[in-house]
Amino acid sequence: MHRHLPFLLASGLASHELDARLDQHSEPVLIKHWCSNCGAEATSELCFACEGRELQDDERRTRVVDFASWLGVFGVPSRYRSVGADWLLPPNIRDWRGDPWSLTVLGPTGTGKTSLAVAVLGRLGAYLGDGFFISTPELIRAVVAEIRGRRSRVSERAIEAEVLLLDDLGSERSGEFSLSEISSVICARYDRIKPTIVTSNLDLDGIEPRLASRLASGVVLRLQGRDRRIKHVDRNETV
Repeated sequence: MHRHLPFLLASGLASHELDARLDQHSEPVLIKHWCSNCGAEATSELCFACEGRELQDDERRTRVVDFASWLGVFGVPSRYRSVGADWLLPPNIRDWRGDPWSLTVLGPTGTGKTSLAVAVLGRLGAYLGDGFFISTPELIRAVVAEIRGRRSRVSERAIEAEVLLLDDLGSERSGEFSLSEISSVICARYDRIKPTIVTSNLDLDGIEPRLASRLASGVVLRLQGRDRRIKHVDRNETV
């Protein structure tokens, strides 16, 4: 505030006289406000800190508006992009933010593992601004292509993504090579504590022990039920 302003205001000068007096001084006059959110000193309705947080919140809300587009950016197959931001998630999963580092969804075929995992990927990926979907068979094919000289860098992307969804663990062709490549991705993300979502038809007992041990340190969700992809017809119904 201008050092002469309190005196000038107390003197009861008319507004035009006050303006004239102020024009004689070169120092700028700052009108103080108080932040409507936290009460701190501010130059507008919000202080700089609260204004920054509000902009971040607005940006995050905007990110979630076009959920399907985000899923497309993350590489989610078209079949699963119909999963919405409001997809119902179990209470212990809805607010998962990568602590602990992994979420493993287990269950028989057709119980909705991938849809649930995609919903989590979309919510957390939109929040962090980055995510990546890949199935384990696709990951192995991409690594083989890299070895043959084709430029894809999928394994590097799988390690570096802010959030990774590794779908259908255990469906890849078994062998030392496949196990080594999948282990390198999971172990790297485990070491870096990067949010990782894994789905599998196997239980932890059916997964390679070293990988199972790492996944068990995170959240493990088991789904039950019959295959929703198969249309179940009553035996007495005429088809």
